[in-house]
Amino acid sequence: DFYYELGVQLVEVCLAQRSRTGGIDSTDDVLLLLQKKRGPRAQPIAMEDLERAVRNISELGKGIEIITVGGRRMVQSVPLELSQDHTAVLELARAE
Repeated sequence: DFYYELGVQLVEVCLAQRSRTGGIDSTDDVLLLLQKKRGPRAQPIAMEDLERAVRNISELGKGIEIITVGGRRMVQSVPLELSQDHTAVLELARAE
């Protein structure tokens, strides 16, 4: 299935970025990285495809989800609950 394949690629992209981003990436960045990983000859993907791939992958357990932080949609690829402190730090970083 296309969305499960995209989900595997999503996991690969998120794991590759984790040491740099801490496991929280903007959906825009993830989409660009997925498009780059898939190459120019692959079927084009849109934000809706990314969202559906996240939903399909999340059926396997809590590990990747889309969250909203300060009005910005992020892919969270670490299995933790964000506290108010985490959210405040992310909002400050976004403002910088």
